[in-house]
Amino acid sequence: MPVSKTEYELVELNDRDLISFTRAQNSQSWRGQLTSEQYIERECVLGKSKIASSKVNRLLVFMLRDKADPTSRLCSIELLIRRSWSYKYNPDSKRVERKDILSGCIGGVYTYPENRGKGLARIMVDKLVEKAKTEYLGEDGFTFLYSEVGEYYSRNGFKSFEVPLLKFPLGTEIINDKFIGEDEYQFSELKFHQFEELLQFHNTQFDKEIVDKVTKDGKPRVTINPNQDFIDWFHLRSKFISSKLFYAGKSDINENLSDLTIDEILAKFHKIEPDVFGFKISNQEGKLVGGIIWTYDWSLNKETNQYENYATVLKIIVDNKLSNQDDIKKQLILKMKSYIESKTTPAAVSDFKQVIIWQSEVNDTLLNWLTGNEVKGVPDHPNSSMSAVLINDPSENEKLVSGELIWEGNDKLPWF
Repeated sequence: MPVSKTEYELVELNDRDLISFTRAQNSQSWRGQLTSEQYIERECVLGKSKIASSKVNRLLVFMLRDKADPTSRLCSIELLIRRSWSYKYNPDSKRVERKDILSGCIGGVYTYPENRGKGLARIMVDKLVEKAKTEYLGEDGFTFLYSEVGEYYSRNGFKSFEVPLLKFPLGTEIINDKFIGEDEYQFSELKFHQFEELLQFHNTQFDKEIVDKVTKDGKPRVTINPNQDFIDWFHLRSKFISSKLFYAGKSDINENLSDLTIDEILAKFHKIEPDVFGFKISNQEGKLVGGIIWTYDWSLNKETNQYENYATVLKIIVDNKLSNQDDIKKQLILKMKSYIESKTTPAAVSDFKQVIIWQSEVNDTLLNWLTGNEVKGVPDHPNSSMSAVLINDPSENEKLVSGELIWEGNDKLPWF
């Protein structure tokens, strides 16, 4: 007999023990090299970051329960709410109008093993989408996710926009490694929480680019409103994982961080690697012209018991008014490659094997260079995180499906 949605309720969780319970369950799939306890602690730490705990940008945790049994625990789900934008052309004013809206990114979808095979995850997602529309995001917002199970969420109305990955190895020699004159530009390292200027630079360009696109084709757009808090979340995640994998025995770092404030946590994390997460590039006059931002991940090969670490590019930003912007992007990528290869100790930032770039981040010129004989990148790897989106307004969602409404910024940056 088909399961009825009316038998179940989706409740927001505020009790810390219940939230920890949901994450203990999730850890079975997503803890990576961490223990279940460390995974719960990591999610608590990330929940203290500004992207998850501000007045608007915030993280909510939900559980699906049987209405007849309020103590039941069936499955759980999370929603990361963020400031976003919509763009539409106004024929009366003959101008593109940008509106502040909200988006919600779904994560942590997990049905507890004893409750599987009953269609509960689909019911839970449907209930969250409706709750997000009516209580948290509004009709003009949108919901998106990154599916680990292919087209599963198309059953809930989501439209997939998969972005393939390009991967290139580290440790290879690049002979033709000069694309810009060293006397023309200056590179500067960017460490944790030093990305505000670069993200503001990006947003100014990004906004103008979308306005130009809508002006040209008349198609409305939606996108997140990215800021430094997005970057901090990724880097806080990297520092936490590194602290647990490579700093064992240092009690001032390895104590449980769940009861500390975010400032207290950051004070401890300043002591550990990784430290550098990007470069910015300025011209001779000291004017910012671009930068590159990445994050780190650690993957243990269980057959060899060796780490096969990798870096993932979050954003490549260059002044789009420059005629040599592609050359600057190449130099930024090589600067990142050289930095990561040069780190031989400690283990937290050493022995990295490859760099991953979402192909939405590069144009054809960069793609051809990255896959050439020197860089040796391989394109079109399947992305284990399939992007999918659902516009809350049904009429606007029909435009999305038909290609008359565009989801911009479908890259690694808003990943959750």
